[in-house]
Amino acid sequence: MKIENLKFIYNLLLVALMLGAVVPLNAEGDTRTKTISRTFDAKKQVRLKHRNGPLRVTQSTDGKVHFDATISFEANSEEDAQAVFDHFNVVITELSDELNLTTDFQVENWNTNNGVTTLKFRDGTKVKKLNDLTISMVLRVPQLERLFLENKYDEINIEQSVAGSLDVVLYSGRITAKDIKGSLNLKSKYSKGTIGNFGDATLDLYDSNISFGNGENIEMTAKYGRFTLGSSRNLKLDTYDTNVEMSLIRGRFILTDKYSDFKIGKFQSAIMDLYDSDMTTEGGEEIQLKSKYTTFKIKSLKVLNFESSYDDEVDVDQLGFLKSNSKYTQYRIHTLQEGLSIISYDDEVQVNNFTGPLKELNFEGKYTDLDIPLGKAILYRLEANLTYGHLQYNETAMDIQILREKSDKLELQGRIKGASDDSPLVRIKAYDGKIKLGN
Repeated sequence: MKIENLKFIYNLLLVALMLGAVVPLNAEGDTRTKTISRTFDAKKQVRLKHRNGPLRVTQSTDGKVHFDATISFEANSEEDAQAVFDHFNVVITELSDELNLTTDFQVENWNTNNGVTTLKFRDGTKVKKLNDLTISMVLRVPQLERLFLENKYDEINIEQSVAGSLDVVLYSGRITAKDIKGSLNLKSKYSKGTIGNFGDATLDLYDSNISFGNGENIEMTAKYGRFTLGSSRNLKLDTYDTNVEMSLIRGRFILTDKYSDFKIGKFQSAIMDLYDSDMTTEGGEEIQLKSKYTTFKIKSLKVLNFESSYDDEVDVDQLGFLKSNSKYTQYRIHTLQEGLSIISYDDEVQVNNFTGPLKELNFEGKYTDLDIPLGKAILYRLEANLTYGHLQYNETAMDIQILREKSDKLELQGRIKGASDDSPLVRIKAYDGKIKLGN
């Protein structure tokens, strides 16, 4: 070919590019879509099982149940597209008051890499090089007694409040739901979301991050993850390595936990079994608990009752009464009102202020120091037995009845001047401990 002809072709191509000319190489990558739509008379219950795409629930305006299931993708050929369409369906079971729907995409193996999907169907058919494969479901329902939803690998979005009860199973997705007037049953794994107010609830969360509104009677299991909860009436909670925030428990609170962090508002009564936890709370009426290796920060509490405490750190701003059986635990109480009853081994008990009226002070300890400032206005009787210990009290205000000191033992019985036989008893039995009563 002559040089002049080559220059002509080059100049022609250059002009074409400058003018924006496009020369299609092939017709691959066309978007294909198939939608399955059905309408049903009103039902009391609807069950929908879906996967691999978003599930949206919205309000029906005609009192009937509608769904639109859509599969969308880019395929290289009509043959591949038709193979996908042939294996896509919705299985429907209709009863008088119940409708069951299952998105049926007959896949045995689904492999997506860098947005490109390869499918092997259950009948052996294979399709390669699908792009942007999505299966979406839109469900339009009237008011129902119960709605059952299940989705894997994508979201559930409920756009209106639910008048009845809601059951959800969610795997590796996100849920968005408004208020639920009935009960809520949720099983979530590797998921996130937000749910409004609800009635009674059974919640099972695994490695999920979900924010809840207010509820009534709740039973919850949570492992690995985080959740927030508004107010509840009664709450039974079993957690493991979870971050928890709750605002108010109006009734009974039962908690079993390992390795979790809690930020809790107010509650009435609580029963807790904790291991290596971190508890921060506004407080309430009473906590009964067993605990190991746990840190407590409590603002205000009437009764703190440790059935057993082992190597805990307890910090309370205002406490009515402390009862405990403990080892290696540190108690820091800013203000104590009524007193304490402790069986102690190698603990540290420090009370900064004591307001009274004194109800009881009963201490039995080994290798434990007790510091409690019983002011001059507190009238009490004293019985003390110490071995290898030291007792500090207001000697000038004490009428001593028995005082025996021998070797490393001290026995003391007496009463503060003005105290009577009905005055509260301060009983101290200590081994190798420093006991300080008064300022």
